Amino acid sequence: MIDTLLRTALPVAGRGIIFAGHGVATSFVNRTTEEVHITLDALRSVITVLKELDYDFLTMDQLVSLSANGFRHPKHWTHLTFDDGYQNIFDIAYPFLKARGIPFSVFVSTHYIQTGDRFPTFWLRLAEQLGLPLQQMFPHLSLGERPAANLFQNGLRFASFAEHERIVGTVKSAVLAKHGGAILDRYYNDRPISIEDLVALASDPLVHVGSHSHHHIIYHDGQDRDVAKSNIDESIRLLREEWKVSKRPTFCYPNGDWAPQWTQLLADAGVPLAFPNATGFVDSTVEPQLMPRFWLSNPRRARATAAMSLVGNKMLYVFGRKPPPRLVGRS
Repeated sequence: MIDTLLRTALPVAGRGIIFAGHGVATSFVNRTTEEVHITLDALRSVITVLKELDYDFLTMDQLVSLSANGFRHPKHWTHLTFDDGYQNIFDIAYPFLKARGIPFSVFVSTHYIQTGDRFPTFWLRLAEQLGLPLQQMFPHLSLGERPAANLFQNGLRFASFAEHERIVGTVKSAVLAKHGGAILDRYYNDRPISIEDLVALASDPLVHVGSHSHHHIIYHDGQDRDVAKSNIDESIRLLREEWKVSKRPTFCYPNGDWAPQWTQLLADAGVPLAFPNATGFVDSTVEPQLMPRFWLSNPRRARATAAMSLVGNKMLYVFGRKPPPRLVGRS
């Protein structure tokens, strides 16, 4: 009954929903350490819900085209995105989505694709799981009972790039000194995608490869402009010129943090769409440099998100969420 009502009402609303995830896994070593990955069963269930509700699955190229007319589309639509750039997107998510003709985007932090290094927050979560004394390693920070989460929040999140590298390097060195590099072989889900497989992924018209910066730095208001610009430029150069996986990459802010100066920097670099941590539906009020998304999790939440889209972004206030931000002084 509910799905029948939604199928009847959704075409009238005609709003878009962009879903965001990280990796997709079929098994886990430690669910907390590998928390950014959803299960393939969860992805399958969400896709089933969206198909039952008759959503159009649009490509990123279609989204870029829609941005020129206020994202107007004849009916309700959706697009799937995955952040960071994990090998399991190629190995697990891609075959599943390809078989169903579903387009998606993957936003890659190019430094990690180049080097095979793990992403910063993985090192923090792994160190906590292995029982390393993070509080003793960083006595000037208040880490409490959730040291990995608090080390990110109180250390990495608003750190300078140099301090960011120092914190991650300290944790990484401690893990490897105690357990050796073999510990990483157990954690398949957090392995960055190889350049070879990224190139293969990008050869499919269903797939868009976007930038998630070069390093996984955070674009907070105090971030150094030269650091921000060099990370954006290097990432786009690799994607566009060296690896040739994206002619016009879109951008996703690592951790979702953004400030107005970075939206302008991206616009100047020719980036057509950028994605911060805003939660919301895509309609004519949305700024192309501040594209909102909802997180992929489970079918019940996907169905609830679809139902909320009938009312639109004003409904977000009811649930204590902020609608998508606007760029002050921009039309």
